Amino acid sequence: MKCLKCIAPSKTYSLNGKRFTKVKTIGEGGYAFVIEVRDKTNQRYALKVARIQLSEQEEAIQREIRAYKSISSSYVMELLDHAFYNSRPGEEKMAFLLFPLMRVPSECEITEAIDMWSVGCTMFAIAFGEPPFDGSATAAVSGKIRVPANHIYSNKFIEMIQGCIQVNATDRLLPRDLLHKIENIFKPGT
Repeated sequence: MKCLKCIAPSKTYSLNGKRFTKVKTIGEGGYAFVIEVRDKTNQRYALKVARIQLSEQEEAIQREIRAYKSISSSYVMELLDHAFYNSRPGEEKMAFLLFPLMRVPSECEITEAIDMWSVGCTMFAIAFGEPPFDGSATAAVSGKIRVPANHIYSNKFIEMIQGCIQVNATDRLLPRDLLHKIENIFKPGT
């Protein structure tokens, strides 16, 4: 597998006629990386660059784009722009997704508890098609999620989501505990 940094060593990127300059790499995954870029007005953005070698990867990116376009919520980052490009004929395709740059306060400690909150919110949104909070300023701070009446899910499933969405980070499920709960909930015959 090629090094992702070798695939897009560019210092500048063009996305649908707009030019962006690379500031720094923010993160790197299995088939994509995210870089901080700035435009000519010095506005900063997060640019996801995904390498597409298989049709399944392109389908996954297309699903991701559709998901971002279909959700209009203050809880989900807005997809500002996107494009697919072939760097050269016969070479792999690249996908570019542009988002607002979200900065974490410098005094905030980044731990797996933040990820667990995100996992809980994501599971809730997938299960119920809406965010777990009503959007008011105090909703997320209270930690009280709105579970729709007459849902099809077990109490164990709801408790698992609630275990991820605890206001106090130290009260949230740990990743290994979440995996254990998932295994118990989705065991055959339960």
